[in-house]
Amino acid sequence: MAGNMIFDLVSPAELTQFVRAYDNEVLRPDARFILSRFMPDLMIDDLEYRIRKQSLQDVDIAEYRSWDTPAPMTARPGVSRIRGELGPISRGILLGEEEMLRQRSLDSQSNDPIITAIYQDAERMTRSVRARIEMAIGDVLNDGIMTISENNITLTANFGRAGAMSVTAGTLWTNVASTILSDILTWMAAYEVQNGVTPGLLVVPRARVGNFALNTEMRNYAAANGTVPSRLNEAAINQVFAAEGIPPIFVYDGQFRKNGTLTRTLPANKVFLMPPAGEPLGNVFWGTTAESLRLREKGLIQREEAPGLVAFAMTQDHPVQTMTVATAVALPVMPNPNLVMDAVVA
Repeated sequence: MAGNMIFDLVSPAELTQFVRAYDNEVLRPDARFILSRFMPDLMIDDLEYRIRKQSLQDVDIAEYRSWDTPAPMTARPGVSRIRGELGPISRGILLGEEEMLRQRSLDSQSNDPIITAIYQDAERMTRSVRARIEMAIGDVLNDGIMTISENNITLTANFGRAGAMSVTAGTLWTNVASTILSDILTWMAAYEVQNGVTPGLLVVPRARVGNFALNTEMRNYAAANGTVPSRLNEAAINQVFAAEGIPPIFVYDGQFRKNGTLTRTLPANKVFLMPPAGEPLGNVFWGTTAESLRLREKGLIQREEAPGLVAFAMTQDHPVQTMTVATAVALPVMPNPNLVMDAVVA
């Protein structure tokens, strides 16, 4: 659709403020967008990201020294710099001739029904953009690699997860004879060696809870007074894990519609050991769109407001159509990919 951005019917600046508030206050707290909490938004006035990737999480311990001698010096953590381009992401929806006429007939004295429809469409398009970001976060959490191949854009960003942080269960957990507890404890030890911290959360699909419930090792651990339960409920599972110092489980089966088909955010055959609170995993970098630059040039938004999601309406005269668009330039960036361990278990 070739058209012009509408400034009089619905101000793009006001619509942008509206969708940003909707994103922060409605979408972000929604449980379906939980992955965004692991990689918070970061606004930058740029089209590229530049990050420092550190190979060491800490420095050597201090040393005793003789009186009147200088302090021993320590090496700085190894640092490599990673840079890349952010990707444009957009979704629009048409308000066609017939629908516009029907909306206007509801109130022949004003444009209010059409304005309402634009705001409603802006909400839907914002959900669409946020859902794509959630899928992108899932992609990079899965293996430390961000891959985009759609609409003639191909982008790959490999943040370099160590091989030791991608593991496979010796016996898949779908087998009741698998050693779930032993597997997790072994992986936690490897995680601590790699990162110097203990994982803070175990993200699992709902199907894995069923594996926990029937697993022989787990049921034997939960035995009491010589009686082995035939099945464990979630409370008993959490008690077994807590007794062994395993982090709490978070059950996640997020999925969004892609080309009309519900698509999982994270694969169903994996579990993920996630970092503890306070350990920075990464961010979703939001850059500046061409549309926000136009709004800034017109004095409708300030420079600091330019990065982030933008929404606007466009119109054309023949056929008479109005399109509402939500657009952004954004990408999940993970400077510390080893803070996630991905494990194939099914």
